[in-house]
Amino acid sequence: MIEVRNAETRADQNGFTLVEMLVAMAISSIMLAVIVVTYQSQAQSHMTQQEVVDMHQNARAALDLMAREIRMAGLDPTGNAGAGIYAAGATSAYLHFSRDFTGGESDGADNDSDGTIDEADEWYDGAVGTGNEEIEYRLSNDANNDGVADGFPCSLQRRVSISTSPGSPWQNVADNIEALNFVYLDASSAVIPAPVSSANLANIRSIQVTIIARSNNPVMMRKFTDRNVYANQQGTVLLNKSASPDTVRRIELTTTIQCRNLGL
Repeated sequence: MIEVRNAETRADQNGFTLVEMLVAMAISSIMLAVIVVTYQSQAQSHMTQQEVVDMHQNARAALDLMAREIRMAGLDPTGNAGAGIYAAGATSAYLHFSRDFTGGESDGADNDSDGTIDEADEWYDGAVGTGNEEIEYRLSNDANNDGVADGFPCSLQRRVSISTSPGSPWQNVADNIEALNFVYLDASSAVIPAPVSSANLANIRSIQVTIIARSNNPVMMRKFTDRNVYANQQGTVLLNKSASPDTVRRIELTTTIQCRNLGL
């Protein structure tokens, strides 16, 4: 038997109608937009995290360097170098100190009085004019010397000096340090008012150091508003952002350094 098909009956044809294509394009556009927004959010989150990590590492490295050097303040094996703290903060934001720990290996002197000159154990020479023996720390961009930077950029600065005249120029050892504060304590852990007088310098036994580091790129931090009040261990306010909030991320670190060579 021969089957006869209606002329209007046709096999199904592959393809999409215009409406279907428009719907598919709309869905694709929405999905693409979601992907782009998600990618931007993830990228921004990564950059923010990286900024915060860099800020933490920068601040901790700065504090570690100061702690290692300040801890040796007053090192004076011969008793002839006059090592110690020379100046302790006009406004608690400046420190000048020395330690005798180089030069004895080749100064042609018998520094330990054992009859032999220039021994390996004679690492001191009774003076503080060589190497990194005399150090100064300060905050840059701080015209009014209040321990808080007047603007950006701002850095922790260090220089190797000689008491009679400055030695090397100031060098930035940590960028984006917005505040620097020193608190000086005596043997009973009582605070010695700053600036410490010449007569009181010999009473310093430990130093509390507080630094406030900030992020270098506030654009990535626009979803964050800093309204924190930053203070040192004594409760003295160093930076008050509650009155002038911004979008900058900050971290405050503080430590107490025992100057074990002072008062010996």
